[in-house]
Amino acid sequence: MARVHAEALKAAEQTELVAVADIKEDRARAFAEKYEADAYTDWTKMLERDDIDAIQICTPHHLHAEMTIAAANAGKHVLTEKPMAISVADADAMIEAAKRNNV
Repeated sequence: MARVHAEALKAAEQTELVAVADIKEDRARAFAEKYEADAYTDWTKMLERDDIDAIQICTPHHLHAEMTIAAANAGKHVLTEKPMAISVADADAMIEAAKRNNV
């Protein structure tokens, strides 16, 4: 799914893929090299970057809430792959984080 998102970003006129993350360093580097982006194995480090306006989350479902909330709290706009969350409580927390941070 990440490749589909990366190709869509590459094709869009007003977007630029600047960073990717994967827990496996070799995969992160290969993906980043293909799309001319920076590679991370710690996704939280990407949230520290001022040149990142939005995050796309294409991870296993159980990670969506944690990552979405952290990204929203860092002031990043977030597109989370479906399903949004694995519980209503997680979905509510994600929505609240986005509203609270105006993202």
